[in-house]
Amino acid sequence: MVWRTNTSNQWVDYQFGGPTNDSLVPLKTANRILAAAVPGGAIAAFPPPHNFFWSRETEFNLGYSWYRKDSDASCAFGVAAGRG
Repeated sequence: MVWRTNTSNQWVDYQFGGPTNDSLVPLKTANRILAAAVPGGAIAAFPPPHNFFWSRETEFNLGYSWYRKDSDASCAFGVAAGRG
């Protein structure tokens, strides 16, 4: 998974080492984008701003992006429907 943090504007490249996750791991991503880089390409998750976020919100994600390591061979990622 790769994302840019909204606090330091630095790229994070997480390689899914370590144990599996029992629950979703929330991320605060810049520009509301989270991507999975795979050989030959990538796939990204981001919400459509016109029906997920209200007009006064900044470009920073408030923890709605998430990932989860299910096993050494699989993972999940996306955008939560809301946290509050």
